[in-house]
Amino acid sequence: MLHLVTKLVTVHSDPYAAAEGAHAIVIMTEWDEFKTYDYERIYKSMQHPASIFDGRLILDQRQLR
Repeated sequence: MLHLVTKLVTVHSDPYAAAEGAHAIVIMTEWDEFKTYDYERIYKSMQHPASIFDGRLILDQRQLR
């Protein structure tokens, strides 16, 4: 099973590189570092249509619209 996951998942240490070309991003933690990212920059680098889901409600929801 692990070999299947490694084929389907790419790990990045840079959040901006991780978002590039993605259709969706899911935030599933309330860690403070996720509050400081430039989500406008991230959204612009994503493949559109694109969505950012904030499962922990740590971001300003008005800015995500």
